[in-house]
Amino acid sequence: MGVVAYTAVKYYGENYYREYIDSRYDLAIRFSELIKEVHDLELAMDPDANIVCFRFVQEGKTVSELNKINAASEIL
Repeated sequence: MGVVAYTAVKYYGENYYREYIDSRYDLAIRFSELIKEVHDLELAMDPDANIVCFRFVQEGKTVSELNKINAASEIL
């Protein structure tokens, strides 16, 4: 793995990883903004990294029903 990291730095430059991480963080921020615009989605918290936690919500559903829907692999 060290050879891969070294090669990437040599090929792309010293700022390669910084720029990559920053771009992924920016994508997470943008995605969280899109989630906030959708009525049936709820953001758990604003992202501090590249991980965005959100869930499906729907008026009239109980917490138990929402938990079951969100645990499923597909939302119908």
